[in-house]
Amino acid sequence: MNFFKNIFKKSPVYENDGWTAITEATLMGNVEMVKGMVGPASCNATINDRRLAKGTTVLMVAAGKGNVEMVKVLIAAGADVNAKNKKGLTALDFAIDHPEIAAVLKAAGATG
Repeated sequence: MNFFKNIFKKSPVYENDGWTAITEATLMGNVEMVKGMVGPASCNATINDRRLAKGTTVLMVAAGKGNVEMVKVLIAAGADVNAKNKKGLTALDFAIDHPEIAAVLKAAGATG
């Protein structure tokens, strides 16, 4: 984990399309890596960053992939449950096929 902290401490962006280390870890479903990026000793990963395609956040990605543990970690770290992408969709919209995640999002205040 220290390897990732050192690499991404100054600038979490490592691709031109707006993907960050936390985006990649979320897509891979690597909860432990995400915890290391958003926890108290983190590399200050920006969980509400909207530079992804169409303004998508990592919470939306996790919700769409059906990763309930990741969704909980991101919410606990301060992810905006009501953030909207450029199409006006929220994480709740991405969780359409995942009722357990929709329930977690609603419990956290999602109104989407």
